Amino acid sequence: CTFKTKLCVVPDLPGLPSPGRTPFPDFTDLVTLNSFHISSINHSIFINATADVTNPLPESLHMRVPAVPFFVALSEPNATNSTPITVTVGHTHPFLLTHPNITLSLIGTIPPIPLDAGQAISTFASAYLNGQDAPIIVGSPILPSLQIPAVFPGPDPKPQILRDVHIKDMRISLRGENVLASGVVYAHIVLPA
Repeated sequence: CTFKTKLCVVPDLPGLPSPGRTPFPDFTDLVTLNSFHISSINHSIFINATADVTNPLPESLHMRVPAVPFFVALSEPNATNSTPITVTVGHTHPFLLTHPNITLSLIGTIPPIPLDAGQAISTFASAYLNGQDAPIIVGSPILPSLQIPAVFPGPDPKPQILRDVHIKDMRISLRGENVLASGVVYAHIVLPA
C-alpha cells in the first residue's frame, strides 16, 4: 500500500478467487463437513466430526495451531432480532496448516436446550430428515461478534424413517352426525445412524 496514492495490491491467496475479479465465495464453499458421529455417555451427548477448510494462507507459512473453541447455533425461523440458540459447544483438536485444505477434528457437546427452542429444533430436524441442508451459525468465543452463516448438510439419500405402519383393533362408530374412529397405530421407525 502507498499512502499517497491510496492504492493497495492485495496478493492472490491460495484457494480463493483473485482479489477484485470475482466475488468472494460463501463460507459454505470453503468448509466441507466430512463426517459426524453422535454418542451418549453418562447423560451427556457428544459429537465428533471432521471437516476440511480451504487454507488461504501462503504455502510458506507452516505452524501448529492450538485447539480453537467453537459453537454452533440455530436461528429461530421467521423471527427478527432473535438470539441464536446454541446447540453445540466444543473445540478443534490442535491442527497443522496444510495446503490446499486443513483437516479439522472437532469434538463438542450439546448443552441444555432452552424450552422455547422447540420451533428452531423442529425446523432443523425436519430439514435433515427430508434430506435438505439446514442453515446454522458457526462462531467462536475468541471472536464473539463474528458469527458465520453456514449449512449443515442433509443426508443423501434421504433417510427412510417410517418403515412400517399398521392399525389394530380398528372400530368405527357413528355418533349423531359424527363418525368416530378408534384403534391402535403401530409404526416401525428407524432413526438415521
